[in-house]
Amino acid sequence: MRTHLVRVRRMARDKPARLAESVAEHRLIAAALAARDGDLAAHATHVHLHNALANILDSLSNTEGTP
Repeated sequence: MRTHLVRVRRMARDKPARLAESVAEHRLIAAALAARDGDLAAHATHVHLHNALANILDSLSNTEGTP
């Protein structure tokens, strides 16, 4: 798992806009948790994971065939 996270983080560094979006998503999740708003926290987490997966899949499709 750690190796996978390191790879994902390395890909994120190459996309500053996605990194900024991810930070904003994490802040929203943290704020929802602090406010004890479980529905918002769950939804924000879902959105974050969806965006992260979409970014990973996009990065992988752009690197296919690249040594």
